[in-house]
Amino acid sequence: PLIFYKQQLVEEGFNVIQCFSVDCALQAVANTNPDIIILDCMMPAGDQYRDEDTQEGLRTGVLLYRDLRKICPDTPIIVLTNVAEQETLEQFQGDPLVRIKAKLDCPPAELAEEIRVMLDDSAPYGGAV
Repeated sequence: PLIFYKQQLVEEGFNVIQCFSVDCALQAVANTNPDIIILDCMMPAGDQYRDEDTQEGLRTGVLLYRDLRKICPDTPIIVLTNVAEQETLEQFQGDPLVRIKAKLDCPPAELAEEIRVMLDDSAPYGGAV
């Protein structure tokens, strides 16, 4: 469950804002300018999107990703998901600031390490935030 990821990240000193809807996520990103975003592909459409546009929630993360890139084009994103549909995952290819991780293969400690690596790689001065 997601609570284990949040617990691990908080224990390792990360400030975590957790959102369970597209609307919450867009507002949080606009208000906080995060250092990194962890995104799931499957989530409720919220007020932002129509269910039919998201394939009943299966592609909500893809639509959210596109909107996030408009707000914060240089923010690293980890797509942490159980969606294995190639067509969906291809939507993230070509973005050097995106890493895709399967939830089943990514324990919380590994996610924390991936965050550190991505923050180090994306920082213009080479340091972690």
